[in-house]
Amino acid sequence: MMNARRTIIACSLALLLITSAHGQETIKALGSEWATLAIITDFHHAFDMKNQFEVRLLEADGSATVAMNPIAMYVVITNNSSVADLQKYVWLLPHRASKVKSVRLKAPILEIRAEVDADPFDPSKRAEKIVSVRYSVSHGVLSDTLSMSEGSPQ
Repeated sequence: MMNARRTIIACSLALLLITSAHGQETIKALGSEWATLAIITDFHHAFDMKNQFEVRLLEADGSATVAMNPIAMYVVITNNSSVADLQKYVWLLPHRASKVKSVRLKAPILEIRAEVDADPFDPSKRAEKIVSVRYSVSHGVLSDTLSMSEGSPQ
């Protein structure tokens, strides 16, 4: 009787170890195409109530390799819908900044207030810029193209 209990306990422990080992997953690192995610340092978001789109600005700090205006800015717009109706686009803005000060959405314009390095030899000299990013939604469909303008605050 004692041997039967030991056998049952031993089999139960072995089964427990086998099932817990199967519950573990090994996760590989993402490929180099996702390397930009490693330098994301800030995130801003707003919601376009009229068109039902979430608008995000991601800041990626490239100061390890770029001395002037090291912040790259990515705009992400999505409707956060199911796969069948999902609309999402990501754009890398051609202008960089030394610091993003504020982000405001006045749909369909995302207004980004940023500081930019004005003098490559004097990092204390900065200028404030306003980058306006306009997206377009027609009949509920988000365009894959943005228009952008840059100006100085008044």
